[in-house]
Amino acid sequence: MNAGKIDFGGVGESPPIFSQAAGGQFYYASVTPLAPETQDIVVPQNSPIQSPADLKGKKVALQKGSSAHYLLLKVLEENNIDVKEVEVVSLSPADARAAFEQGNVDAWSIWDPFLAVVQANGNIRELKVGRERRTFFLSAQQFAETQPELLKVVLDEAKQNGEWVKQNIREVAERFSKDIKVDVAILEEVYKRRSWDVLPIDETVQQAQQQVADIFYKAQVIPKSIQVKEAFLAASDYTKIFPS
Repeated sequence: MNAGKIDFGGVGESPPIFSQAAGGQFYYASVTPLAPETQDIVVPQNSPIQSPADLKGKKVALQKGSSAHYLLLKVLEENNIDVKEVEVVSLSPADARAAFEQGNVDAWSIWDPFLAVVQANGNIRELKVGRERRTFFLSAQQFAETQPELLKVVLDEAKQNGEWVKQNIREVAERFSKDIKVDVAILEEVYKRRSWDVLPIDETVQQAQQQVADIFYKAQVIPKSIQVKEAFLAASDYTKIFPS
């Protein structure tokens, strides 16, 4: 998007924060409802870690800059644990799973479908700390500013697609199972527990994203403080792009 190669795309709540901190030019175009069951922090079944407070002094695998990273930072903050008191091991989901299963890390902060896979395989416990996971559609600034009517059409199609998916979960799982190498039954469960609604952006969403930005800045994960409102269209402009 920053290179002008695409005008529209879907993403979780954390990548836009990193993009904005790096000067990315985009607008939040829509949001899905919260899906707290789609992420968690897991530990081995026999782990001495019984609660989030026990993460102090432990190694936690996650992908840097992801919703899983934000989840860990939020959990540490709520339990008065300084981020420096936990060793964050930044790994891709595939590498993190290997490290977790080999006992090289104590816990793993992860999202679906990777979460669903280890849940199905057993031998893990969940800390039950999944929360406030949102996904967004983003628009390139130029696209939103110069072609708002076309962006409105794209968002309307996204809404219709979401409605279709809700009625055809099994077919969607069958279509994508081979591509992402996840069993159809597991992927079906993944798609059932996330939301496919395409909703308008509001002030509550903006405030939630500001919290994400503030936590990443406080943990020195992003280089500067940002104001997420700069990536949100004014209400008068937003009504031009979101379908009724």
